[in-house]
Amino acid sequence: MTMQSTQRASGAPLNRLDGIPKVTGAATYAYEYAVEGATYVFPVLSTIARGRISSIDTSAARALPGVIAVLSHENAPRLAPPRDDQDLAVFQSDAVAYRGQFVAAVVAETLETAWQAASLVALRYEEQPHDVELAASRGDLFTPAYVPQKPFGFYPADSAHGDVEAALAAAPVSLDHTYTTPAEHHNPMEPHTTLAIWSDDESGESVTVYDTCQGVSWRRDDIALAFGLPPERVRVMAPYVGGGFGSRGFTHPYTILAVMAARVAGRPAKLAQTRQQMFGPVGYRSPTIQHLRLGAGRDGRLTAIAPERAHERAGGIAVDGGPGAGSGAGNAGAGDGRAERRGLPQPGRGDLWGDLLPLYWRRVRHGHLWGHLLQPTGITSRFPGFPTFVRHQSQQRGECGRDPTSTNSPAC
Repeated sequence: MTMQSTQRASGAPLNRLDGIPKVTGAATYAYEYAVEGATYVFPVLSTIARGRISSIDTSAARALPGVIAVLSHENAPRLAPPRDDQDLAVFQSDAVAYRGQFVAAVVAETLETAWQAASLVALRYEEQPHDVELAASRGDLFTPAYVPQKPFGFYPADSAHGDVEAALAAAPVSLDHTYTTPAEHHNPMEPHTTLAIWSDDESGESVTVYDTCQGVSWRRDDIALAFGLPPERVRVMAPYVGGGFGSRGFTHPYTILAVMAARVAGRPAKLAQTRQQMFGPVGYRSPTIQHLRLGAGRDGRLTAIAPERAHERAGGIAVDGGPGAGSGAGNAGAGDGRAERRGLPQPGRGDLWGDLLPLYWRRVRHGHLWGHLLQPTGITSRFPGFPTFVRHQSQQRGECGRDPTSTNSPAC
């Protein structure tokens, strides 16, 4: 029997399956699903960068007609500790780790009522000193074994091939520059949104979640862990996503809060973050400090490359697609030559992590023995983000061979 297949010619048009529904308004996004008896959740955000909640008064909010519940660390259901990202421990402590952290939330019959009641919640804080200045001269930089540390170790945080200092000293042409990039916040057209429907029937408790996410299995696992449910009792639906830029890959507090609200209210709960709240507890791309040194011959052949990158990170395990060390030459020629600086759990911070958090420095150096692979042969144009010499190094180290900084995907 002969099997025939039709291959689309390169460059031919390809219609997106979701293109027409999206541009005509027929696509249904997470917040738009019509469910009977829906309630609405509006979070209260911290106004300080670091400290503890000394008191909270919810009486005025609870007295407002239409308010179903006001949640905070004083009355929230207990959750199982998260695997890595302590930001998912919603209302499990009075500690404040950053400005914009969820510190309370109102569940109400209408969005307007929830919004108004949230403005009536009165909080007092015990502020603590905070430090959020990224600088390569900081004394708390450190280098982990692998980058990123969790949940996957892509590559060693510090690696070297050849004598880079000797190659740089001998190079007729050299470059030594430091580049900086600012913090960048994800702001897709569709805000971060969750609709949670909690059920408790003869077969047990379960939850169905409509969520703006780019990783339904991770969302399912985090929800199941937090609420003590078997993964098969958690169903996550995300048929359409209104943009993401990588910010929807990992679970954020709003999803946990929506599920918590649905469980407490015994009714479906909708939570959509406002545009202002999109600059808070939903992740961001860290500022970076990138020190790049290059050595080359008169013919333009690179003989040494030594990129270093400092990178702050305010939240556990998220992997962003941040720029590589030394955009251009560093991306195309260095391959795995990236240095990252991330925030990790800091001692003495209670149940949550620090405001800037401890940082680390990654250093990668390549000496002249790789020079013949760095000449302009078209390798990088044929395999963008995956130069041949990177594949060779990765095979030697037994790694997956992917350049993690070129994609938001954490899996090989």
